[in-house]
This record gives sequence, structure tokens and C-alpha cells, in this order.
Amino acid sequence: MAAWRHHASWKNGSYYAGYRRYVGHRAPHMEKSTDDCADLSVSILIEFASLNGLCVSFTDDRGARFISKATQATSSGIVTGFRNEWKRLFWGDDKQKFIEVVKANIGARNLFQHNFVINKRGPEVGDLMANAGHTALVYAVYPPKTLHPLGDNYVDMANPKNPASIPRFPGDGVAQTQLDQTRYFRDEPPVRLPIVLPSTPAIHFDYLNHRGHGGKDKAELILYANVDELKKESFDFFSYSPSVLDDWTDWDGLGIPPR
Repeated sequence: MAAWRHHASWKNGSYYAGYRRYVGHRAPHMEKSTDDCADLSVSILIEFASLNGLCVSFTDDRGARFISKATQATSSGIVTGFRNEWKRLFWGDDKQKFIEVVKANIGARNLFQHNFVINKRGPEVGDLMANAGHTALVYAVYPPKTLHPLGDNYVDMANPKNPASIPRFPGDGVAQTQLDQTRYFRDEPPVRLPIVLPSTPAIHFDYLNHRGHGGKDKAELILYANVDELKKESFDFFSYSPSVLDDWTDWDGLGIPPR
């Protein structure tokens, strides 16, 4: 029994490249989702892994491990210290239940502290833009001097002419109050006809974002963000760690893992 049948290995490097392509296709379709920032990211990884017979493992602050090859959370600490909640950490052979258990126990801070490694080549599609309190998912990257494909839909928020146009990002505080606005240009795209490129070229990227429950409860698509500006806000770019992508070839999924 396991969350799904496992028959492939992340050691085949093409799978992580395939995950990146999957994010590029899947993430834009999650606009308006009510899942929070961490849940959006892990859901897409789990979707890809289950479709391809790959194992995924997440770790929380208690040292509990949520391994898709197993039927329940594992860790010697959780067996002795969390007996009262053990039933809530069981998924058997139910993939949806595994997703629910992971979402309930793995938040942005857990991901950042225990499940990511910095990507020195980032941002790349599929990277997690993260700091200690927030995670977002990169789904498109534009090299310096590259125009955004939706740049013609940009309009100054103070003077909108087309209801379908995409406004400039107004800042976190204002965006949180705009409950039905789920697309923004984070950086003003270069003007077209004639093309006027930025004076200081930078890498830009699009990302899937959620502002957290209690206010704006819909996922946003943030377009054409400037890498340099986001790094000033303490964000960096991460891929999933080897522990998340462990195939557990030396373990049958029963009992406590050997390491």
C-alpha cells in the first residue's frame, strides 16, 4: 500500500526537467485557487510525481516525514510524542488523503527550513521564490531585454481603459484589499511600437502567488517581476531538496524508514 504506485526514479534527471515543464503549463491554470502559497507548490509537485510513479517526501518541524511510498507519517519522535494525532497522519493507499495530510502539516516555513535548497542558477521555471515566511512558484522566466507576451495588455491602474487589461502591481497592502483582482504586472513591461527597453536590463519572471487566508483568498498571477527587486525583499530562488526527491529504494514503505 502507498499513496500511488512507485516505479520511477528522480535519479533520472529528465524527471526534474519534466517537473519544471509541468509547472510552466499547470501553474497559470491555478489562478484564483483558494489553496495557500505552500499548498499550491506542494500540490503541483505531488500531481507530477503521482502521474509519473515518483516518490516525494516532506519533513516538518517535529521531524515527521510524509513519504508517499508509506501509508502514514513516519519518525521515531512522532510515534512516541504524537500518539493522539496519529490517526490524522494516516493516508493508506489514498492519494487525495496524502495530499490533505501534507497540506495540513507542511507550511511555508516548513518548506523553507526543511525541504528546499538554493538554486544558484535561479530563477528557473519550477523554482520556489521563498523567504522564511512566504513561498511562491515561478512558472515563466524572461532573459534581459525580453518583452512580456502580455505586455500590450498593460494599463496604468490610475487610468484603466479596458476592463480586461492588467494593472501595475499596487503594493502588497493594496493588493490584499483587491479581492477579485488576480493579475498584476509587478514591473511595468517595456512599451511597444516603438519598443523601448529598460535602461537597466534585468531578468524578469512570472509567479503564482497567494496572500494567505483571512483577506484575499484567491491565488494571483504576478507577471514580469524583476529578480533584483525581489531579492531586495529578502526572497531567493530554491529547488526541492534531495530529501524531498528521495526514491527510498532501500525501503518497502512499511514501518519506520531505515534512515
